[in-house]
Amino acid sequence: IVAQRRPAAEIIVVDDCSTEGTCDVVRRYPGVTRIEQPHNAGRAAARNVAASASHVVVRAITDADDLWYPDHLERSAAALARFPECGIAFSANDRFGREDDTQRPDFPANEPLAYRDALLGGNQIHLLTVVIRRNLFEAVGGFDATLRYCEDYDLWLRCSLYTKAVYTGAVTASYRMHPGQL
Repeated sequence: IVAQRRPAAEIIVVDDCSTEGTCDVVRRYPGVTRIEQPHNAGRAAARNVAASASHVVVRAITDADDLWYPDHLERSAAALARFPECGIAFSANDRFGREDDTQRPDFPANEPLAYRDALLGGNQIHLLTVVIRRNLFEAVGGFDATLRYCEDYDLWLRCSLYTKAVYTGAVTASYRMHPGQL
């Protein structure tokens, strides 16, 4: 995140009672807002906590074990600027660890997309590749904290009722595959 060519306006890390020493790592980075949860509330709740603490108009989310390439925010923000009717910009991503490959959504690149019907066949939008407008995130009520799985898929489906999306066509992030993941 800190290596972006277009620097993040703010970085918020929510430690949802991890056992990996997240707060110790975050302390090494000045200017990063750190929020420690008193008890584990799950991914969706932690992401909503970060969103409620955020002051920026465009948000991006990633997990501690994933990576953004240096052009992620630059490409995504440019796509949203080019298409103001879109509330979400997303990209393709690499996977590494247990499996090494590239996941490319089956969407045309660099044009506004009505994406609801395509999502009904399965989630093609990976969370770590998304940049979402704050007003859209708030209009749909953020992540559903009652969901343990597929909370991002649920969010994209609800967002698709309000706005179009744009797929950048680029690979801007890398998703870690490992045995301990959900």
